[in-house]
Amino acid sequence: MGRVPVNGAWADGGGEHSRRRRSPWFMHRTVVFLAVLALAWTGWSGYDAVTARRKIDPGLLQTLGAGQPVNLWVELPFPPEEFHIRYLQDRGTVSGVQNHWIHLLRVRPAVAWSIARLYWVRRLKGEPGPYGTAGTVGSLGRDGRIALGRVRVETSPIGAVPTEGVADDQSSRIAVRHPAHG
Repeated sequence: MGRVPVNGAWADGGGEHSRRRRSPWFMHRTVVFLAVLALAWTGWSGYDAVTARRKIDPGLLQTLGAGQPVNLWVELPFPPEEFHIRYLQDRGTVSGVQNHWIHLLRVRPAVAWSIARLYWVRRLKGEPGPYGTAGTVGSLGRDGRIALGRVRVETSPIGAVPTEGVADDQSSRIAVRHPAHG
């Protein structure tokens, strides 16, 4: 009759492997896997926290310190796709996209920090934005459109007439009027 294992030892009690050494509980592969997973998650969170501060413009850092909602520009290292725009729309009001930049309105400081922690965000800037006053909310873009807000605009889509773009944040009505005509 052959040897039969019983409770970790051979039934006949013979051989050099008659007693198996049990490894400590913390060396079990499930425990080791969970420890490696926790270490990786902690490392990634630490990396995000360190790099988030470098991604935020110094002027915007001071504004965030006040605790009030801010308007900000989020730069991505690639042209934003529908996923990125919808993700950021859940965190603030997306008012426009220019090249690699997404403009958000009324973003709470805690949300701005969480946006800066995203690995696919290159940097965050406050107003007047990445293009100076030509790219701010309310300005007339090269495509002839006026975004929501209030700003003095130097040209109009009709010609080189000084205008002022005015829009109500509560609606999408836009009035373009000449400053001389009130």
